[in-house]
Amino acid sequence: MPAYAQQHFGGCWNAPTTSKPLERSLSRVDLLVLDDWGPEPLNVDRRRDLLEIVEDRYDARSILITSQVPIENWYDIIGNPTFADFSNRIVHNAYRIELSGVSLRKMKAESAVNSPSSL
Repeated sequence: MPAYAQQHFGGCWNAPTTSKPLERSLSRVDLLVLDDWGPEPLNVDRRRDLLEIVEDRYDARSILITSQVPIENWYDIIGNPTFADFSNRIVHNAYRIELSGVSLRKMKAESAVNSPSSL
């Protein structure tokens, strides 16, 4: 998201608070994708921005979240029990797909190392 915001909205996502044009744009898309969500804790401003985005979209538009972080650890990433309620809003009406098994990247890397052309 930050790279997209930087390119299309002049870096509004990195500003202290989300700009109104960015919020309006995010509220109009039918599907908002938060890809690789949660690798680091949210600061106060991003936590508030995320809550506003989720509230605006709740029961109106879809959000697709991909994350390597288990849902039970999202509270730690959000960092505030009051704001952590946002995950309840998302998970309550969600279709969850949890993947398990060996990572495709890991399999490809092992395959490349063991292939005859790499010897």
